[in-house]
Amino acid sequence: MPSACSSAAASSSAALRSASAAASASAWRRASSSAALRSASAAAASASAWRRASSSAAIRSASAAASASA
Repeated sequence: MPSACSSAAASSSAALRSASAAASASAWRRASSSAALRSASAAAASASAWRRASSSAAIRSASAAASASA
């Protein structure tokens, strides 16, 4: 009987390892998806800020050109 007992213990330990690996993979997916969202959000905010800054620079430049020609 000891071999049956050790076999059951080994299979239960393998099941625990497998469940633990699945939980870890799930946590990793959640973390990486949240990192991807943060990164996309930062990129969008940065692109938006750049567009605002460049459009305001274009307006200032056009305004300066208009006042110089006037």
